[in-house]
Amino acid sequence: IASYSLYEARNFIRGPILSIRAPENMTAVREPLLTIRGEAKNIVRIELNDRQIFVDKEGNFKEKVLLSLGFNVMKIWVADKFGRTKEKRLEIVLKDSLERVVVK
Repeated sequence: IASYSLYEARNFIRGPILSIRAPENMTAVREPLLTIRGEAKNIVRIELNDRQIFVDKEGNFKEKVLLSLGFNVMKIWVADKFGRTKEKRLEIVLKDSLERVVVK
């Protein structure tokens, strides 16, 4: 009985789980509208840049953000019902769409 109880409680013992599927960290993009996709498990709250967002039944989230020209940092923060938190930072560079790539 104890082993089964520990097995069933493994996700609560582990704490909140946060993974970002897209985009990859330190990516350079040319479009200012970016969609962030990921997964969060065992959480009661999730925030993107200090603004609450929501997950579906499977724990997936998808949120659009508008980037500024240059270097952008986004913070994704989650908390579980026991007050444990996890945070990930996503760094994206928005390049000027008029920039040309010169190949020699």
